[in-house]
Amino acid sequence: MNSIISPTLRNRSAGVNASIASIKLKSTSPVSSVGGNAGWSAGLNSGDFSSGADILASYPICDTNAAAKYAPMPTQRLKLTVAYRGTRYHGWQSQPMIDTWKGETPPPGEGIPTIQEQLLKAVTAVVRHPVQIVGSSRTDSGVHAKGQVAHFDTDQTQIPLEGMRRGINSQLPGDILVRRVEPVHEYFDAIRSTTRKRYQYCIWNATDRPVFFNDLAWHRWHKLDRDAMAAAAAKLVGEHDFASFCRPGHGRESTVRTVYACDVSCRAPRVVIGVEGSGFLWNMVRIIVGTLVQVGVGRYTPEDIPAMLAAKDRNAGGPTAPPHGLYLQWIKSKRLGEILAAVAEKEQRERAADGVGQACDEIPSAPDAGADVKHTSEANAAPPGSSSP
Repeated sequence: MNSIISPTLRNRSAGVNASIASIKLKSTSPVSSVGGNAGWSAGLNSGDFSSGADILASYPICDTNAAAKYAPMPTQRLKLTVAYRGTRYHGWQSQPMIDTWKGETPPPGEGIPTIQEQLLKAVTAVVRHPVQIVGSSRTDSGVHAKGQVAHFDTDQTQIPLEGMRRGINSQLPGDILVRRVEPVHEYFDAIRSTTRKRYQYCIWNATDRPVFFNDLAWHRWHKLDRDAMAAAAAKLVGEHDFASFCRPGHGRESTVRTVYACDVSCRAPRVVIGVEGSGFLWNMVRIIVGTLVQVGVGRYTPEDIPAMLAAKDRNAGGPTAPPHGLYLQWIKSKRLGEILAAVAEKEQRERAADGVGQACDEIPSAPDAGADVKHTSEANAAPPGSSSP
């Protein structure tokens, strides 16, 4: 655990620890008679709290006025693994109110409903100070997630991790759930530390639509040739330019991406398409799914896929599948050693660049044409006011 805790936690002096330990804690815990933090932890472990709201009410808050006399609390970065049903939300990323929004008008000062905004409000309510929620993947409106990753920093709480998770969940709507809360190194970043992501797309391949969960799967009544779809999917594996499989206006400098796996499985009537890669372009997975479905109904063949990739033109690819069948399955991150090595390498490059810049600054500039050139030696310099010989 010590290897992933922020260095500031490990470097506090014994004197500061002793001072902080002497601060008296206040608690309204139903098990406060046990005493301070120990009583709070005992209540959590014994199941005395009936809900996340009880957890928040019982959390022992430090006397901030007394704490300010000694030392600030160290900052800790926490990683969240989040699941959500995206049906009611306008994607992951927080967005202000827009004219095209057709849902209920949000309260003043709030944007349209998004996962990030809901999570931000819940976390803020628990840690009781402003935070910034950074998410790994910006899922679109209507897209679901089983393993979204996010992080935030806090320096004003010592809530146990399970208490933190349950407290946040008590503030969230029923279609969003924090599955895990983990301490991570301060250099961990939900975006930059990501190495792989896997999306899955669920198709309901039956005559009748799935009436009880029609927002969780794409209904296709045409019989799909799954063998042909799997053969086509295999041709997408590897490093390719996926310009034909992304929505224009994506804003990326390069459309080259690496797909590590693209597979088709079936558990009738469900057909599931899985795509795993280092990163994805705008609508890339949904366009891959739409193209594979066209292969499944016989409009394309597996042999058409290489030509689509080579065209590097959106018009060459298949249609875009709707968002409600798509799930962000999981996200994998770099190991701590890899994160620290990347940080060290970046600092080396910056120092090298600073050295080059300083060297350039020390090179004297050439004199202007026609100007008098003075000797660099002070002994030979002409006195002020004298004319050149």
